[in-house]
This record gives sequence, structure tokens and C-alpha cells, in this order.
Amino acid sequence: YCSSRNSPVPEITTAFREIDSKTQGYRRGVITAIGAWTSGGKTTFLINSMLSNLRANKKVVYMSTEISENQVITKMLSNMIGAYYKDIERGDINFDANLEQIDKWRQNNLLYIYDEPAINSSTVKLLISAYKPDLLIIDHIHEINMTSNNVFYLITSFLNDVRTIIKDNDCACVMAAQFSRPARYLDKNTGKMVVNREPSLYDFKGCGEIENKSNTALLLSYLKEDIEDGKHLLKCNIAKCRDGEKGVVNLVWDWKKTKLEEIK
Repeated sequence: YCSSRNSPVPEITTAFREIDSKTQGYRRGVITAIGAWTSGGKTTFLINSMLSNLRANKKVVYMSTEISENQVITKMLSNMIGAYYKDIERGDINFDANLEQIDKWRQNNLLYIYDEPAINSSTVKLLISAYKPDLLIIDHIHEINMTSNNVFYLITSFLNDVRTIIKDNDCACVMAAQFSRPARYLDKNTGKMVVNREPSLYDFKGCGEIENKSNTALLLSYLKEDIEDGKHLLKCNIAKCRDGEKGVVNLVWDWKKTKLEEIK
């Protein structure tokens, strides 16, 4: 935890100073949920969190259910270099020095990337026991192993298991979650299309227990799209925070470079 309630630098950072000051960062033994629509900045947020904690010599296990380990590393390089991730994929950018740093983190057991789909709580327990991370990142919860049609039950069981695992191992956890209802919809009263509507805690897809079981819930949404090439203005609504403050922090999302920055 932070050395004091008002400390600007928590032990395990979100990567964003203002969000940290309100939430006290990621707390050991509890879950932080990051909610957004598809292609809404969730993975970029988590990549930024991962890199900030690795630079502080914190151990991170990153469970990626949608993109491969190589794609995660490409996005890490994109952020570290400040280059378009597609240029890195094409080999147009020299990234040897930064790749060496990632390899060093892995060799020193600071970073483990797991990229198998359909994760389950047994896998989480195995990875936590083996690597003993400070921070577990799950991207994202809606790709857990669906062994039945009862999505509510499966997600609730997974959340309960993860909470027990991270408490027993004194580990923080942040997990991404999708929203269910669309960001754009037709208002039946006005007949007009509503764009970039404000999400709420009720928007978590498939299960209200995502909000209930989380200590902190951050909701990402667009404020303005395409403010300049490859950049969007996002709103991070700290909609729930048991150990800090609720509030809003605005971010600039440079999706090409896998970067998020607070607006000062």
C-alpha cells in the first residue's frame, strides 16, 4: 500500500498519477475492473500499467485471451519506442534495445505473458503460485472458459476464485471487461442517434458481479474521436472506489503508439 493515504505514488501504480491519487493504485488482495466497449482502450490501459510496474521492479503476470504473446510484446515496444505498432510488425523500426529490456524483465522473472484462450481459475492459481507476481493482469474476463450456458454463474465463480487466490497470495489484480449495451443507439423519443453515451456500472457485460466483486471500477468512454491523427480523447470515470475517491480523469489515447496520457 501507499506509505500514507495522501502519498502520490502507490506501491502498485495504474501508470496514471491522477488516477493513482484518487484510487491509491492497484491494491493487494482486491480486484480492479477496467470497463470499456470493444476497441475502447482497455488493452492500452493495461499495457501502460504493466510497463510502469515493470520499470518499478514489480512482478507482473499478464494473461492475454485475445491477442498473442508476440502481439502483446509488439504493443509494449510500440509504447516504449513511441512508434506505430504496425511499423514495428513490418520491421520498419529498430527495436533491439527495447526488446533486450523486455527479455531482461523475463529473465529476471519480473514478467510472464500467458496467451492461451479460455482461461480458468485453476490456471490463474497455477500461474500465481509459480511466479508470485505483485500484479495480475487479465485481459479480459469475458474470454474465460465457458463450460456452461450460465454466463452469470461462470463469471461469478471465476471472480470468487480469483479474489481468494489473490488474497491468499497478497497479489493485486486488474481485469478488463466489456460493456454489453452499445455506445451508439437510436433514441426512440427523438429519432436521433446518440453517440458515445455515458457508460455506467450496469453496463458490464453478462454479470453485475463484476462491479460487485471489484474494489475499484474504472469506466472508459470516448469524449471526442479523432482529435488528431491516431488520437482520441477518453474519459476515465472512477465509478467505484472503496479505498479512495470517485471522480473523472481525462486521457488522450494514441492507439497507434499504445499510449495513454492524462490531460494536465
